[in-house]
Amino acid sequence: MIKALNGGVGTQLGDWLASTFPRMYGAMSGGNDLAHKNNAYVASSFQSRFAVDGQRLDAQVLATALGVYVTSTTLNNYGVGTQYGFLIAGNGVATATYNVGANGRAFGVANNTEMTVMDLLLATDARAVNGILFNGKTGKRNKANRVFSGINQAGNIA
Repeated sequence: MIKALNGGVGTQLGDWLASTFPRMYGAMSGGNDLAHKNNAYVASSFQSRFAVDGQRLDAQVLATALGVYVTSTTLNNYGVGTQYGFLIAGNGVATATYNVGANGRAFGVANNTEMTVMDLLLATDARAVNGILFNGKTGKRNKANRVFSGINQAGNIA
């Protein structure tokens, strides 16, 4: 599906990820910069984040960001995603809310705070250092992993 976005050509997806989340995927992300990268490169980057032993926070966060892109009528103007079960409407899951539960500290908010999916992604980006989520701090990475795993497992949260 990633390779098919935007007609399967161009760098719109990589450029959006890089400009929206500069610490995770842009100019301040070290070797993780996706600016000017095509969909095949982004797909490969996702696969490499998923193919790790143990915690997959980096894959969960990128999957959530991809979910925002795919479900937005503005960003996903080709409608790719419907054949994969995604509901594409308005701002998509970007404005959907999710309760952080006991994991608020990872995002700089009180426990049990409702945040939009986009705000969770932006808070995560703000805490990335050279592309390393939460600067590698295990406790915060574990808390964030619980949240992003919950979002991705819940699916239809829009």
